[in-house]
Amino acid sequence: SNVDITCSVQGLPTPALRWTKDAVRLVDGPTLSLSAITFNSAGTYVCEAYTPTVSLLSRTRVLKLLVEGSPEIKEEIFPQAEGSRREGEEVRLTCSARGYPEPKLTWSEKGGSPTEPVPGVPGWVRSSLTLKLTNAMSQHGVSCEASNPLGTTQHVFHFGSLTPQTSQAGVAVMAVAVSVGLLLLVVAAFYCM
Repeated sequence: SNVDITCSVQGLPTPALRWTKDAVRLVDGPTLSLSAITFNSAGTYVCEAYTPTVSLLSRTRVLKLLVEGSPEIKEEIFPQAEGSRREGEEVRLTCSARGYPEPKLTWSEKGGSPTEPVPGVPGWVRSSLTLKLTNAMSQHGVSCEASNPLGTTQHVFHFGSLTPQTSQAGVAVMAVAVSVGLLLLVVAAFYCM
């Protein structure tokens, strides 16, 4: 939506007005017009009335703008894969969301971390899930859901077809067989001597 915010002032001589957000100058004058408001529009706006001829004479009014809406999601998977992934490979999935009221994050698989604020990024929360990939996950994916009273947004992580896990037991049996074979050769060589 769009909104016009007006700051009025009285004084002699007539004070000048300026609007700032997060210490960034936006506009000079009594009216601040915000159009196509998004979550990025949320924050603290300051209307400052000042007298240019008297440098220390100023007053401010603060407006905290909250933008209500259903959640937005950003997702991340670590480690990034160049090609296909292996069955049993461990990955960490992270979902970040913003919205107001603050969204809650839930996972389709057990073991997700609690929803917590993202340090240094106001308005965002996140949750992570570490898991070992299975064929069932490759077929159905793993979903992260962000919800608040105004709506729900979901992201499904897809992994494509998984490369089968090489059997470690088969490798161990092969190593033992080769070792025993070499030992028998050594014994046979000594026996012949």
